[in-house]
Amino acid sequence: MEDQICLRTGVERCNKRQKIDYKLEESKERSSRHWTIRTYLIATCQHVDVWFKETKKKGLPTLNQWIGSLLAT
Repeated sequence: MEDQICLRTGVERCNKRQKIDYKLEESKERSSRHWTIRTYLIATCQHVDVWFKETKKKGLPTLNQWIGSLLAT
């Protein structure tokens, strides 16, 4: 039961972020194609945000550092 509650609150936070932070509800798109593309791009942005936070928290190299190390070899 606790897993379901955690999952639900996580989904609600995700939905809030899409609707409010990324202004999904304010979009003027009417076609389902534009709505789908916008939702996909917002989900990608959310993933990148979390990826950067985890990278910073764990002290992992940033993307620029990683690419620089690849180019240096």
